[in-house]
Amino acid sequence: MDEDAAGCDPLLAYWGGEAIRGGPERALLGEVGTLTIVAARLDFTSSWRHSTTRPALTKLFVGRLLGTERCSADVLYRDLVPPEDIIAFWQPGHSEYDRHCGLPR
Repeated sequence: MDEDAAGCDPLLAYWGGEAIRGGPERALLGEVGTLTIVAARLDFTSSWRHSTTRPALTKLFVGRLLGTERCSADVLYRDLVPPEDIIAFWQPGHSEYDRHCGLPR
């Protein structure tokens, strides 16, 4: 998020994330709800069946330490996130959301 907030565009620009991209319902559905980023504590120590990342987090962390140009990953997390692991909700107008200039409004 800090280095490439635009990577979240597909998830925030369309109601329902990437699931609904077009069709006649798009304009109407775009008026429902508020853009929200949910910050959560995730447990990646569980089985690969519950979460996967591409590239692997170890490669991402090594790349970050080496100062590679772009360090990002796609995360597929299938486990439940208990309420106590929800850290925050960030929406337009919240300082954490607004500090990422490239996010949709």
